[in-house]
Amino acid sequence: MTTTYQANVANQYAQIATGTEVVGPAYDEFGNLLEDDRNTYLWDADIHLASVTHKADADSQRNWVSEKRSARI
Repeated sequence: MTTTYQANVANQYAQIATGTEVVGPAYDEFGNLLEDDRNTYLWDADIHLASVTHKADADSQRNWVSEKRSARI
């Protein structure tokens, strides 16, 4: 099965098509990805990725804590 990606003017994925399924990812006002066909993404107040949750299995959430220098620990 082929997956095709279409970008918008901000060079973000505007559309992801796999077979007959078409998904439009969601972004916040800062351009951070909030949701795609597989996951939801949460960003902290400093715009660092804080967690990713797989939609099919909410128990598979991954969390990160970022230091001031932006290193994930």
